[in-house]
Amino acid sequence: MAVLLATISFALLPSSGFAQASASGFSISGGFRWTGGSNIGARDADETTSGGGSYRLFASETDLGGAVGVEATLGARLSRLLHAEMIVSYGQMNLRTRLSSDVEGIPDTEASQSIDQLTLERAARVDLPPWQLPRQTMPFLTAGGGYLRHLHEGRMFDETGTIFHAGGGLIMPLGSAAAARSAIRFDVKAMIRNGGAIPDDGPHVSPSLAAVFVWNF
Repeated sequence: MAVLLATISFALLPSSGFAQASASGFSISGGFRWTGGSNIGARDADETTSGGGSYRLFASETDLGGAVGVEATLGARLSRLLHAEMIVSYGQMNLRTRLSSDVEGIPDTEASQSIDQLTLERAARVDLPPWQLPRQTMPFLTAGGGYLRHLHEGRMFDETGTIFHAGGGLIMPLGSAAAARSAIRFDVKAMIRNGGAIPDDGPHVSPSLAAVFVWNF
């Protein structure tokens, strides 16, 4: 209750500094995002025997590597604390599969291909004024989700899926408080990917970090 009252009280105060510069309601940002890899898991290639049992031919383990990509965001202020955002990102990663324990004694091997990842997400961002830091640095929480597209190496075919995220970060104004229309934004998210080039049907969680430049207008 105390936190809620503090948030409401802050929202009723006059704007200043970076908050005043962004009061027009729109922002654009661009920068870099690192997303960690994800272990997709191990699978056995089995052959059904005449007796109804199974016989393992070889084992496989697949993982989707990490990536550093680019990200752009268009934001709109819905209220003093709430923002709606549209996020597009692009990155490139490797999909690796290791084959082992072949029944015919073939040496263990690894197959790898490059995957282009394109995402388009809608998100909500909530500023946290009661926890504002020095130099008007604003903490925030964010969550959202949307469309995921994986384009295989050689651009022979693509696969689609879904992506969701939740996390938080800091927005740090640049320059003097009175004229700070620009800022640097840092965030930490949990990225949840499902589908695309990932061969199973389960969600896979990866850590993600970003640093972007923000301009309010």
